[in-house]
Amino acid sequence: MELQTALIQRYIVEDELRREKGLEPIAHHGLLCRVDELLKLQNSELDSLTEDLDDELWEFSWFAFTEEWAWFKAGQEVKKELGSDAKKINQEEMERRIEQRFAKYFDKYVSEVEMKDVESVKRLTEKRKA
Repeated sequence: MELQTALIQRYIVEDELRREKGLEPIAHHGLLCRVDELLKLQNSELDSLTEDLDDELWEFSWFAFTEEWAWFKAGQEVKKELGSDAKKINQEEMERRIEQRFAKYFDKYVSEVEMKDVESVKRLTEKRKA
């Protein structure tokens, strides 16, 4: 099951990247099909597992994006606050200041990109899956 889970995740990511690049999805995932045969799971079980893994990957991507966004915003604010003095501060000190700002204002930064309207999030997710 772990091998199958890893393969499904890999193919979800691979197909999504291909779609984003305007390429066709991979028509046949031979190794995944063979593992499916060996496990003898019902199609409904495989579909459910695939949907769950797709949701997990979307959640992981969202968390990765929001964390990067918060770090970026913290860095922008620190540099803006320091102005021309920002060039005088070494990288280690700059990162320490950014990290402090990041921790203090993380929720604020994430709220800037948060999708609060649940219906619009569902539509976006459905649109992406189509």
